[in-house]
Amino acid sequence: MIRKILRRLLRAVAVVICLVLTSLGVAGYLVARDPGFYSTLLAHQPTPEQRATATRSLEEQRIAYLRWRSQVLADPAAPPSHDVCYTDTQLNTLLATESKKVGDVTFQEPRVRVTRDRIEFACGLLTPLGRSVFSAELTPSLTPDGVLTLQLESAHAGSLPLPCETLLGFLPKKKMKLSGKLDFDLTAAKPRFTLELSDKARDLLAESIACADGAMTVRFTARAPAE
Repeated sequence: MIRKILRRLLRAVAVVICLVLTSLGVAGYLVARDPGFYSTLLAHQPTPEQRATATRSLEEQRIAYLRWRSQVLADPAAPPSHDVCYTDTQLNTLLATESKKVGDVTFQEPRVRVTRDRIEFACGLLTPLGRSVFSAELTPSLTPDGVLTLQLESAHAGSLPLPCETLLGFLPKKKMKLSGKLDFDLTAAKPRFTLELSDKARDLLAESIACADGAMTVRFTARAPAE
């Protein structure tokens, strides 16, 4: 569950930005210098054993969440909350070989770095004009209804800052449906991705999200039944 959501979300981030940049004809200004954190992460290519370990770890978390969900729905004495934690090492291990083509632009080898209250995302871009690296800084938060929000704070092509708010201002002020419950919201003051995490049908709420160096934790809580 978590693995599928995160991979879809990270790919959507790159796809949307690539579409905006190429549609506005700014690909020719991409620079070749990689962000420092991306070069460091790219230098550590995971082995098949490491990929298997990361896959197994996330699957164990998925099973633990489903077990808690079953318990909390059946037993009032079950723990009322459950934490799901994933690390950027796990994600980077799984995303190491990801690649997607949008028009004439191919994005490949995405990497993420989780810092305090921030998620940094970067991927290689192959265009007809050459190679560069796109990177973005996102601020994660949760709405009271358990919707994950990733607000776009800044973006770079190589080491060159991109005026994303100005560029995205050419697009209609509306919410764009990307995939399932994943939207790209251009109606807010800053562009943001939104994703429904709560299981409202079962009264399970994504209550909080916390980012520390290298890890993100989402806490799910069972809502008390209405009297």
